[in-house]
Amino acid sequence: MATEPEAAHWRPYPEPVSLAAALAADVATALEVALGSEEQAVLVVSGGRTPTRFFHALRGSTLDWSRVVVVPADERWVPEDDPASNIGLIRRELLQGAAAQARAVSLTTSAPTPHAGQAEVEQRLLALPGPPAALVLGLGEDGHTASLFPDAPELPAALDSPRLCAAMRPASQPTPRITLTPRLLGQARWRALHIEGAAKRATWQRVQAEPEAVAAMPLRALLELRPLASLSRLVFSGNHCVKASPAGLYTHAAALLLPSLSSLDAAPLSRARAVAFVADREARAGLQAELGTKGALL
Repeated sequence: MATEPEAAHWRPYPEPVSLAAALAADVATALEVALGSEEQAVLVVSGGRTPTRFFHALRGSTLDWSRVVVVPADERWVPEDDPASNIGLIRRELLQGAAAQARAVSLTTSAPTPHAGQAEVEQRLLALPGPPAALVLGLGEDGHTASLFPDAPELPAALDSPRLCAAMRPASQPTPRITLTPRLLGQARWRALHIEGAAKRATWQRVQAEPEAVAAMPLRALLELRPLASLSRLVFSGNHCVKASPAGLYTHAAALLLPSLSSLDAAPLSRARAVAFVADREARAGLQAELGTKGALL
């Protein structure tokens, strides 16, 4: 049986090939662990130039890829066949061979702008089978991760947003973007920051030097977040996302979910969902006890 990957720490490698192989092995383990207790596992990955070797190593893993859902951490608002498309990169470089059985979730729509398409993307993310089992982020030399850029006017709202995605228009970038927010990224049960080269390591050192200056280097926002089970939990009810402290989680979550459940009869249940994404068994048991027979966690 697979075991959890080792605790996070700085792990240098002599060259990119061995880094990619080790990262792929850890990600595959995190996914296998999730699939041991859940029907599906969500993997969130970054795009750009850095992850190609990692994608090639990961696609050779002996996973049940038909139960894996792959989501880009962010996306440029371009067609999928554009060379700059992250979902296009994922399909070309990761979802090949056996890995082609995985389901990819795009962050773009037919809408003309990310702001116009954001609501539709939000619905796709709310329909994910659970929080990310594994998350692999990159790091720009300006301290951005995903599309949380320091020069995006939408950054302050995105960092504190209850939504799972945000439309972004960084001044430094030629194309508008959409990004997963810390609200979703922070739920990941296993996380890695994949960087290569001396310049990126120097950036990482700057990130660590002033952790409170989040707006200057937005990766710092994610350094404050812990996995779902150990810090806080995100409770989803309909289209709304509410952060609840562990102490008041169960009654607060039940209060949110019960009205939705009680207003549904048996017929619409196949088309409507009131879902709590809760990582650990104790939390699930506590919330289920509050819900009683009126609803079940998915």
